[in-house]
Amino acid sequence: MTLICDTGPLVALFNAEDIHHRASTQLFLQFPGRLVVPSPILTEVCYMLSTRVSAEAEARFLDTLADGKLQIEAIDPTDL
Repeated sequence: MTLICDTGPLVALFNAEDIHHRASTQLFLQFPGRLVVPSPILTEVCYMLSTRVSAEAEARFLDTLADGKLQIEAIDPTDL
């Protein structure tokens, strides 16, 4: 099973002040399958975390990608 991750839940996951932080954390910790982040979402999450939360939150997101906990999925023209 695969979960395609969008910006809102990812920002909530890395922002303890977000009202959806707890629900996002539970979802990401308990989901039994792959957690996939489409490549266009990366810039949006990085921008929102760095401008609305902190550089540290953005770094934690990038560390999670580097650790392989979230998998980056490239898009191609057929996806559009």
